Amino acid sequence: MWKSCPYCRDYSFDEQALLNLTYFKDQPCKSCGKLVRNDGLRQLLLLPAILAGLLSGAVILFIIPPWLTPIGWLLLVIFGFVPLLLLPKPIKADGRVLALFDPDPKNDKAIMVEGWESEQLDLIIAGFIAKEDSTAPHYTIEIDQQREDCYLLTFPDDIHPAIFAALIHYLQYPVEFRVPDSAINIVGRTTLNGAFDALPEELIGERAYLYLPEDDQDFDIVYLQTESGANLSCSLTDRVWRAEVTDRVSLAAKKVMTNP
Repeated sequence: MWKSCPYCRDYSFDEQALLNLTYFKDQPCKSCGKLVRNDGLRQLLLLPAILAGLLSGAVILFIIPPWLTPIGWLLLVIFGFVPLLLLPKPIKADGRVLALFDPDPKNDKAIMVEGWESEQLDLIIAGFIAKEDSTAPHYTIEIDQQREDCYLLTFPDDIHPAIFAALIHYLQYPVEFRVPDSAINIVGRTTLNGAFDALPEELIGERAYLYLPEDDQDFDIVYLQTESGANLSCSLTDRVWRAEVTDRVSLAAKKVMTNP
């Protein structure tokens, strides 16, 4: 059972996503990346619906002949489980407050984009700007072609780190196009500062590279590796950077990181 995103209307919420959908924690649509949560009323009705389903299954189990008991137990489980898929409904989530940010016109943020054509890249960036967080400080994006299907994005007015990470993710998974992930390589670089939410203090001032993890199964996480070898990840749901034991750098991303 799949349900649609309230933003892009794509049926991107499968059974696993619906089971994880709650009112209390936002999660991104796998198609457009915008944050959604479960409808509040449906969240409230979830427990009564499960109890009603279990009660109905118990009544059936009680009245059926003994030789049908295995089927009765199966119906009991189904009636208790089905509300977990039928009731959840993705709705638009309220925007989260960004960490404090002081734009630096001398910033060194940049994103290397490989695989998109010029016209495609223009559409993707326009689509991202159209959906940008309304609480984010203004930014501009300059595009410099390095070679065929390879571009360097820079930010003369600076860009908030959370929006920077979201842009890296959007460039890999844009709503506008569907291509094999292996055909696109996106790597960002920057000097870390306090606007990277929950970043360990000892990493502030270090140069770092941001990338999408190899064999990505979450579709809402951006990874970061510093020049000293520290590894962190950030979910676009909560925008908080957390330490990782190992990196998940693809060979294509590693090539960019070793030859900036």
